[in-house]
Amino acid sequence: GQAALSYESARLMSLFMEKQKQDGELEIARGVQEALLPQQLPEVDGYSFFASYDAAQAVGGDFFDVLHDPEHPDDLVLLCGDVTGKGVEAAVHARRIRNAVRTTSLVHDSPGAVLALTNRVLVLEAGGWDRDPLISVPWGWGKILFERLHDWGYFTEPEPNMNGREIECARGKVI
Repeated sequence: GQAALSYESARLMSLFMEKQKQDGELEIARGVQEALLPQQLPEVDGYSFFASYDAAQAVGGDFFDVLHDPEHPDDLVLLCGDVTGKGVEAAVHARRIRNAVRTTSLVHDSPGAVLALTNRVLVLEAGGWDRDPLISVPWGWGKILFERLHDWGYFTEPEPNMNGREIECARGKVI
Protein backbone atom coordinates (compact mmCIF):
# COMPACT_ATOMS: atom_id res chain seq x y z
CA GLY A 1 0.00 0.00 0.00
CA GLN A 2 2.54 2.63 1.10
CA ALA A 3 4.90 1.91 -1.83
CA ALA A 4 2.03 2.15 -4.33
CA LEU A 5 0.90 5.46 -2.79
CA SER A 6 4.44 6.86 -2.95
CA TYR A 7 4.80 5.72 -6.57
CA GLU A 8 1.47 7.33 -7.52
CA SER A 9 2.40 10.58 -5.77
CA ALA A 10 5.74 10.68 -7.61
CA ARG A 11 4.01 9.96 -10.94
CA LEU A 12 1.45 12.72 -10.37
CA MET A 13 4.20 15.18 -9.39
CA SER A 14 6.12 14.29 -12.56
CA LEU A 15 2.99 14.84 -14.69
CA PHE A 16 2.34 18.15 -12.95
CA MET A 17 5.90 19.36 -13.57
CA GLU A 18 5.73 18.32 -17.23
CA LYS A 19 2.43 20.21 -17.60
CA GLN A 20 3.99 23.32 -16.02
CA LYS A 21 6.89 23.10 -18.48
CA GLN A 22 4.52 22.74 -21.46
CA ASP A 23 2.41 25.66 -20.27
CA GLY A 24 5.54 27.82 -20.01
CA GLU A 25 6.64 26.88 -23.51
CA LEU A 26 3.19 27.61 -24.90
CA GLU A 27 3.20 31.03 -23.25
CA ILE A 28 6.56 31.83 -24.86
CA ALA A 29 5.30 30.61 -28.24
CA ARG A 30 2.12 32.64 -27.89
CA GLY A 31 4.21 35.76 -27.21
CA VAL A 32 6.42 35.15 -30.24
CA GLN A 33 3.37 34.51 -32.41
CA GLU A 34 1.56 37.64 -31.23
CA ALA A 35 4.69 39.68 -31.97
CA LEU A 36 4.53 38.36 -35.56
CA LEU A 37 1.10 39.80 -36.21
CA PRO A 38 0.96 43.35 -37.55
CA GLN A 39 0.21 45.84 -34.77
CA GLN A 40 -1.61 48.02 -37.27
CA LEU A 41 -2.43 47.61 -40.92
CA PRO A 42 -1.18 50.19 -43.41
CA GLU A 43 -3.42 52.77 -44.99
CA VAL A 44 -3.13 52.49 -48.75
CA ASP A 45 -5.25 54.48 -51.20
CA GLY A 46 -7.80 52.22 -52.88
CA TYR A 47 -7.48 49.40 -50.32
CA SER A 48 -9.18 48.54 -47.05
CA PHE A 49 -7.54 45.97 -44.78
CA PHE A 50 -9.03 43.93 -41.99
CA ALA A 51 -7.29 41.10 -40.22
CA SER A 52 -8.22 38.53 -37.60
CA TYR A 53 -6.26 35.58 -36.27
CA ASP A 54 -7.67 32.68 -34.28
CA ALA A 55 -5.39 29.66 -33.80
CA ALA A 56 -7.09 26.26 -33.96
CA GLN A 57 -4.90 25.16 -31.04
CA ALA A 58 -3.18 27.16 -28.32
CA VAL A 59 -0.42 28.17 -30.75
CA GLY A 60 -0.35 27.47 -34.45
CA GLY A 61 2.15 27.87 -37.24
CA ASP A 62 0.06 30.30 -39.30
CA PHE A 63 1.17 33.88 -39.84
CA PHE A 64 0.43 36.90 -42.01
CA ASP A 65 1.86 40.33 -42.66
CA VAL A 66 1.16 43.40 -44.77
CA LEU A 67 4.16 45.43 -45.89
CA HIS A 68 3.87 48.88 -47.36
CA ASP A 69 6.58 51.51 -47.65
CA PRO A 70 5.02 55.00 -48.01
CA GLU A 71 8.13 56.09 -49.94
CA HIS A 72 7.19 53.49 -52.59
CA PRO A 73 3.38 53.74 -52.71
CA ASP A 74 3.03 51.26 -55.58
CA ASP A 75 4.74 48.48 -53.60
CA LEU A 76 2.51 46.34 -51.41
CA VAL A 77 3.38 42.91 -50.03
CA LEU A 78 0.72 40.60 -48.61
CA LEU A 79 2.24 37.60 -46.83
CA CYS A 80 0.35 34.53 -45.60
CA GLY A 81 2.15 31.44 -44.42
CA ASP A 82 2.05 28.28 -42.36
CA VAL A 83 4.99 26.40 -40.91
CA THR A 84 5.20 22.75 -39.90
CA GLY A 85 4.67 22.08 -36.22
CA LYS A 86 3.31 23.95 -33.26
CA GLY A 87 4.66 25.75 -30.24
CA VAL A 88 7.90 27.65 -29.83
CA GLU A 89 9.70 26.03 -32.77
CA ALA A 90 6.89 26.87 -35.21
CA ALA A 91 6.66 30.44 -33.93
CA VAL A 92 10.41 30.93 -34.34
CA HIS A 93 10.34 29.51 -37.90
CA ALA A 94 7.41 31.77 -38.79
CA ARG A 95 9.31 34.79 -37.51
CA ARG A 96 12.41 33.81 -39.52
CA ILE A 97 10.33 33.47 -42.70
CA ARG A 98 8.53 36.76 -42.15
CA ASN A 99 11.81 38.60 -41.53
CA ALA A 100 13.41 37.03 -44.61
CA VAL A 101 10.46 38.08 -46.80
CA ARG A 102 10.53 41.60 -45.35
CA THR A 103 14.24 41.91 -46.12
CA THR A 104 14.15 40.40 -49.61
CA SER A 105 11.13 42.51 -50.60
CA LEU A 106 13.30 45.59 -50.05
CA VAL A 107 15.74 44.26 -52.66
CA HIS A 108 13.34 42.89 -55.29
CA ASP A 109 10.01 44.05 -56.73
CA SER A 110 9.08 40.73 -58.32
CA PRO A 111 7.14 38.30 -56.08
CA GLY A 112 8.94 35.39 -57.75
CA ALA A 113 12.35 36.92 -57.04
CA VAL A 114 11.35 37.63 -53.41
CA LEU A 115 10.22 34.02 -52.92
CA ALA A 116 13.31 32.58 -54.65
CA LEU A 117 15.72 34.65 -52.56
CA THR A 118 13.76 34.01 -49.35
CA ASN A 119 13.85 30.27 -50.04
CA ARG A 120 17.58 30.38 -50.75
CA VAL A 121 18.30 32.27 -47.50
CA LEU A 122 16.16 29.93 -45.40
CA VAL A 123 17.66 26.76 -46.89
CA LEU A 124 21.20 28.08 -46.45
CA GLU A 125 20.45 28.89 -42.81
CA ALA A 126 18.90 25.47 -42.33
CA GLY A 127 21.54 23.10 -43.57
CA GLY A 128 23.84 24.30 -46.29
CA TRP A 129 25.02 22.52 -49.41
CA ASP A 130 24.70 18.80 -50.11
CA ARG A 131 28.43 18.10 -50.17
CA ASP A 132 28.20 14.97 -48.01
CA PRO A 133 29.18 12.04 -50.29
CA LEU A 134 26.54 9.87 -48.60
CA ILE A 135 23.83 11.94 -50.31
CA SER A 136 24.90 11.00 -53.83
CA VAL A 137 25.39 7.25 -53.40
CA PRO A 138 22.50 4.80 -52.89
CA TRP A 139 24.09 2.92 -49.98
CA GLY A 140 24.57 6.23 -48.13
CA TRP A 141 20.84 6.87 -47.81
CA GLY A 142 20.42 4.28 -45.06
CA LYS A 143 23.04 5.97 -42.91
CA ILE A 144 21.56 9.40 -43.63
CA LEU A 145 18.01 8.33 -42.78
CA PHE A 146 18.77 6.28 -39.68
CA GLU A 147 21.31 8.66 -38.17
CA ARG A 148 19.29 11.75 -39.15
CA LEU A 149 22.38 13.46 -40.54
CA HIS A 150 20.56 15.85 -42.89
CA ASP A 151 17.00 15.75 -41.59
CA TRP A 152 14.86 18.05 -39.47
CA GLY A 153 13.65 15.21 -37.25
CA TYR A 154 9.96 16.08 -37.58
CA PHE A 155 7.21 13.83 -36.27
CA THR A 156 3.44 14.15 -36.57
CA GLU A 157 1.32 15.13 -33.61
CA PRO A 158 0.36 12.13 -31.46
CA GLU A 159 -2.36 10.19 -33.29
CA PRO A 160 -5.23 9.42 -30.87
CA ASN A 161 -6.51 6.49 -32.96
CA MET A 162 -3.04 4.92 -32.90
CA ASN A 163 -2.46 4.92 -29.13
CA GLY A 164 -0.73 8.30 -29.28
CA ARG A 165 1.86 7.13 -31.82
CA GLU A 166 3.87 9.82 -33.59
CA ILE A 167 4.81 9.14 -37.21
CA GLU A 168 8.19 10.20 -38.55
CA CYS A 169 8.17 12.77 -41.37
CA ALA A 170 11.56 12.68 -43.11
CA ARG A 171 12.33 16.21 -44.36
CA GLY A 172 15.77 16.98 -45.79
CA LYS A 173 17.61 20.19 -44.98
CA VAL A 174 20.22 20.65 -47.71
CA ILE A 175 20.33 22.41 -51.04
